[in-house]
Amino acid sequence: MAVLTEAQIQEYALEFLRKYYERRAKGRCVLAVAEVRTVRGNRADGLLVWRHWLTGMVQVASMEAKSHLTKSAIQPRFNLGQWLRNSLLAGVVVCALTGAFTLWYKVQSGWAWLLPLNVLIGSSMLYGLITWRNPGHRRARMMEQLGRYPGNFQWLAIPQRVFKQLKAEDRQALVRLCLIEGQGLLLVSGKRRVKVQCKPKRQRWWGNRVLAQYARAKQLLRQLG
Repeated sequence: MAVLTEAQIQEYALEFLRKYYERRAKGRCVLAVAEVRTVRGNRADGLLVWRHWLTGMVQVASMEAKSHLTKSAIQPRFNLGQWLRNSLLAGVVVCALTGAFTLWYKVQSGWAWLLPLNVLIGSSMLYGLITWRNPGHRRARMMEQLGRYPGNFQWLAIPQRVFKQLKAEDRQALVRLCLIEGQGLLLVSGKRRVKVQCKPKRQRWWGNRVLAQYARAKQLLRQLG
């Protein structure tokens, strides 16, 4: 399997996405541009802009591309902050379901606040220990980077070779994280082959407002017509 540079992955993925969105675009016109900066100074590896075939509303897809040289950014890793947030949320849910807060109001004692607090801490710790290896407690740096690039659709493009080199547990975690974050995942290989591993979830933002967050917004709108 060929070793692809980041520039090649970027090119192949952009071309694939341009064709992918053509059937949804008015007049089959889709602008695909590499290296586009946001007004905040972040740089998206790829940006696609088109008008919806029915409504004419501007649609935007952003993309982050990674090569084998940035495998560390691709591999999901345990994130303590994410684990703590998930565990605390689970504790709050348990408190609500068990009625701990309701009992708290009914107990006439100066120490009544200990009841929901103990349930919260206990259930959070138990959840955290049981689900220690859950993919939801992991993060991948490339996903955090993509989150800085506004888009109605957000895509990650990585080498298929690197994806296959990951442990089965890491591959499952990466796909699961993409589904949780609503980001699409493209696997790129030689001869311009691109496979959709998972599709992105449409972000409920107005297209013009999304595009306005990029430095070349006016120029792209003129080109789009």
